[in-house]
Amino acid sequence: MLAAFLSLALSAPLPALSDSLGLTWGEVSVGLNSDHQKSLTLAGDWKISDAHGLQFGLGYADRPPGAWLTVDAHLYLAPAPGRKYGFFLGVADLDGEEFTVVQGGVAGMLALSDRTVVQGRAGLGLSDSDLDYLTVSASLSHDLSDRLQIYGSAMLAEFDETTFRAVAHELALGLRYRIGNGASLSLAVVTDGLSGRDGAPSDTRVELGLRWTFGGSGSDDPVADRAFDTPQPVDVLIRRGLF
Repeated sequence: MLAAFLSLALSAPLPALSDSLGLTWGEVSVGLNSDHQKSLTLAGDWKISDAHGLQFGLGYADRPPGAWLTVDAHLYLAPAPGRKYGFFLGVADLDGEEFTVVQGGVAGMLALSDRTVVQGRAGLGLSDSDLDYLTVSASLSHDLSDRLQIYGSAMLAEFDETTFRAVAHELALGLRYRIGNGASLSLAVVTDGLSGRDGAPSDTRVELGLRWTFGGSGSDDPVADRAFDTPQPVDVLIRRGLF
């Protein structure tokens, strides 16, 4: 299935597709990690007004219990160049299991310069398995050149239930190389784990990604065509069979 999608993505006229859908910009990303788990994400941005926009995304990730499927949306305000912020809402489901999570909160993005952008996010999650949580995350990206970018991120989530009590963490550091024509390659090292009463040892993996970006606002604003991050705190548990 993944190979067929890659073939279609490479041959499809993506800019024409974005125009027909009314998109400001769109992204298609595929990934593979050192645990031999595949991922696929689709994201798009629609301009609602001169200062308002809607980002929408779909995701698939291969996990040991089954497919981890996600849907997320960001409704945001961009009051001035170099900044945008708003609310996010997401739903995730583990295929083949009775486990669904809804999360929501606030997110923001700020350009520190024309080459450096930071993001922040805070929210809470509710599940149908008595596994609720609070979470915060942050990321930073910096363009070393017109083609090479370095990026990092950190996420914390607190699970404080009678049956499960732990703090999940995830740290990532990576490089992205822009190939051209909207395509880019990324390579990242990611470590995650759980601390507390029901903690679990940290695990480190390498993630390889390929992304296509099409369309765009035509603006020089470094945040205008940049997607909000969409971390999944419960993924730390799913990788370990804890849910």
